[in-house]
Amino acid sequence: QRGSILDWDGVALAASVGTTGSFRRIYYDPASAPVTGYDSSHYGQAGLETSVDGFLRGEIGPDPLMIWWSELVYGRPPAGYHLRLTLNSELQRASADQLAGQRGALVVVDARSGAILAMASAPSFDPNTLDQEWPELVVRTDGPLLNRATQGQYQPGMTLAPLLFAWGTSNGLIEVELPAPDLFSLVTVFDRNLACERPVEPQDEPNWETALALACPGPFAALGERMGSEGVLRALEAFGLLEPPQIRLEGASELPTIAFENPRLAAVGQAELTVTPLQLARAFSVLTGAGVRPGLTLVAAVGPTPGDWQLLPALDAALPVLPPSEAQRTLDSLIDYGDGFRGYEVQALSGSGSLGWFVGFGPRDEVAVVLLEGGTPARARELGISVLRLAADLDLTSRDG
Repeated sequence: QRGSILDWDGVALAASVGTTGSFRRIYYDPASAPVTGYDSSHYGQAGLETSVDGFLRGEIGPDPLMIWWSELVYGRPPAGYHLRLTLNSELQRASADQLAGQRGALVVVDARSGAILAMASAPSFDPNTLDQEWPELVVRTDGPLLNRATQGQYQPGMTLAPLLFAWGTSNGLIEVELPAPDLFSLVTVFDRNLACERPVEPQDEPNWETALALACPGPFAALGERMGSEGVLRALEAFGLLEPPQIRLEGASELPTIAFENPRLAAVGQAELTVTPLQLARAFSVLTGAGVRPGLTLVAAVGPTPGDWQLLPALDAALPVLPPSEAQRTLDSLIDYGDGFRGYEVQALSGSGSLGWFVGFGPRDEVAVVLLEGGTPARARELGISVLRLAADLDLTSRDG
């Protein structure tokens, strides 16, 4: 019998029912399909069903002696091990509902622990009807089988600005009180001119904090030119944007080597670099995580029975990136939405159109990243704040176990 996949609170997301020789896989929460994936006798596996297949089949696990004994005596491994995820099924369903009818992804992470609380992708699919719908799913042009949170590669645009601002202030490249160079200069990308995302107010000082708050590309393009390609790469590497997070889920296992030809465009996120929403969530966890980049976790524990859990360590170690004071100063410079919620919303350009990005921070160290293909930053912010409010109400960052 194949092991079950449960959320943090023990809610079954996937399980096998039946008897020996006739087990069938049931997916109780199709909203989790981008994470659980599918296990089909006709079309193979995807998601956790393939990346941790050894645990679910009972071939690897916390008790190697039991596995050896079962194979010796019965000629087969024991019943599959169950998995406990860091996801919260209620938050996962809310995230999927928010994305309904759009193309994009939504990720929520606990910045302190690195626990992934929700990971939604749209459009998606129902693993329970995969076999019947497969011929249609594989020819659709909107990619329902693609987990955009971990596999979608997108231009980050000016989402890089808070990260480079924090890096610049902590490395002596930016003096916050001084005037920002080229504050209202336009930056040309794809024959289009990028300007400040938000309008200038009469009381705004022409300094770096204004450049950050208004998402003005000119100063950051100038910063990229000053840093040079190697300097920009070092900063992006420190925030984890040059390598995919290791979370025991299939995804981009290898990213191309980047050598920026134009560091000005690189610093405004419109060069060779592409990122996944999950990568951005990890990067921005540095700001609300006291300057530390966490090792992300999706599969929290494994066990022969629910409740008899052995915790699994994060595959990536936590890494100090910024002094806590600089991380906090950058966070305080972002947009204040009230009630303890802050964030940053920008539009990026891609070869196929525009992207709406929102990065949000909740009052309990939650970080949410929303990406909408062809959507607006305002719409992305609306979805992100809604999910962050639910995460704060559920108080998921203070869970025990």
